[in-house]
Parts: sequence; structure tokens; C-alpha cells
Amino acid sequence: MAAAEADSSLSRQERIEIFEDVWKTINEQYYDPSFHGVDWRQVHERYRPRIEAAKDDVEFYSLFEVMLAELRDAHPRRDSGLRHVG
Repeated sequence: MAAAEADSSLSRQERIEIFEDVWKTINEQYYDPSFHGVDWRQVHERYRPRIEAAKDDVEFYSLFEVMLAELRDAHPRRDSGLRHVG
């Protein structure tokens, strides 16, 4: 089972690509152009190094949850598919 779990893990590059895609999608399509007063570009700068350093998929997805929570909006978390880990 451990081998199967290792095979399904995302690579560091895949995590970065997913992060960038999600961040960009929110940046371009979020319904509130002020992002509820959150500096969304600053969020990118703070989370990108943390995403790069994530040890595993669980940490990676947990960081997404924390990042999206900064918007103080339940919709991106609920609809993103990022809630399921493991």
C-alpha cells in the first residue's frame, strides 16, 4: 500500500503548477475584485515558497485550505475539490 501511495503523490513541479493555476484562476475570475480586502498578490508571494517546500500532498492541500481561508469566503474551499485529502 505504501508503494501505491507514493506513486499517487504529486511531484514538487506538479504542486507548483496546481498552485499557480488555482491562484491565477481566482485572480482572474473571483467575483469580488477587491478579494474581500485581501492583497491577493501578497498571498501568492507568501504561499508560493510554502507550497514549494511542502513535504507531501497532505501538507500541500492543507496549505491551500489556509490560503483560501484568507478570502473569508466558504465558496472557494467548498467548491474547489481541495477539501478531500488522502
